Amino acid sequence: MTEPSRTPAAAALGVAPGADPATARAAFLKLVAAADFVPSEQALAAVTRLGGADVPLSADADVAFTAYEQADVDAFVTQYWALPPADRQAGWEALERRCRDGDVRRTLSRLKGGLGVVVVEHPDADVNDLARFVREIYLLPPA
Repeated sequence: MTEPSRTPAAAALGVAPGADPATARAAFLKLVAAADFVPSEQALAAVTRLGGADVPLSADADVAFTAYEQADVDAFVTQYWALPPADRQAGWEALERRCRDGDVRRTLSRLKGGLGVVVVEHPDADVNDLARFVREIYLLPPA
């Protein structure tokens, strides 16, 4: 599963998107030292996202972190029905462990019921169209 939030988080820390947590934390500490030990909100959100840190975030940093979480969940939703159930379950569990924003977690909770659904083609094209429509609706947020 793709994690689009890695790219902006990595840019905020000046590391590669594939950087491991230790590299992200080291980059963050360099930024903190260079900023007279007052890290930017973006740097705090980025190290929380990439570095596995669970630091308390200000309201501004929390908004940035939530945007990272939402980007990853949105990417998961776009792939949801294309993934085999085992991959869908694994992706959902990874996001569920990592995401902490209430709205993002509610989105994940809403998607839990479809994790084990196997998408199969039906010989009748109308039935396939109806099933595709139902799958699309399932992914929409509540009105």
